[in-house]
Amino acid sequence: PAAAPPVAGADAATARRLAALAADPGGAAQLREDGEPRAGDGIRLDAIDYNESGGVDLSGAAIPGSLVVAWLDNRPIGSVSVDPDGAWRLSPNAAIEPGRYALRVDAVGPAGTVSQIETPFQFTDMKRASVSGGLAVVQIGNSLWRIARRIYGRGARHRAIFEANRDQIRDPDVIFPGQILILPGTPAEG
Repeated sequence: PAAAPPVAGADAATARRLAALAADPGGAAQLREDGEPRAGDGIRLDAIDYNESGGVDLSGAAIPGSLVVAWLDNRPIGSVSVDPDGAWRLSPNAAIEPGRYALRVDAVGPAGTVSQIETPFQFTDMKRASVSGGLAVVQIGNSLWRIARRIYGRGARHRAIFEANRDQIRDPDVIFPGQILILPGTPAEG
């Protein structure tokens, strides 16, 4: 089979890795005709968490030594090598504008295998929400504890968020992506 072209717009290291994969007869079978990796097993996206600077941190697990590449709407936003213990953590290279996206995370394994996972993702400006909006949009991997830790500085304040949102949360251990939570004790927009 003919080797597929590398992914357009990929950073240099990712482009080299995918080009090498495409040039290998066994590796080319792991790519679609347009050069994008095929879906497979071997990568996990465990959490999407807001960091102290208002950006996001992605974390998960994959085959040790793999290269993990994150994409928003098929635009690369960063890459990182997987630790020897199989864990990875990635903070995107550029700022992300608030909005809804398709988040895809690919892992190119040491043997050239490609795995990917894709999920809808809504990015919210948490700095603005915590200061002027008084709201938080739940993302995949969030918990009331994590939101409370980010907003109030203490995860133990998760109970206040639960109490303020009893109309939409039945169990404080179960929240869903896309829920918009009231954050008590933060100023409302006005």
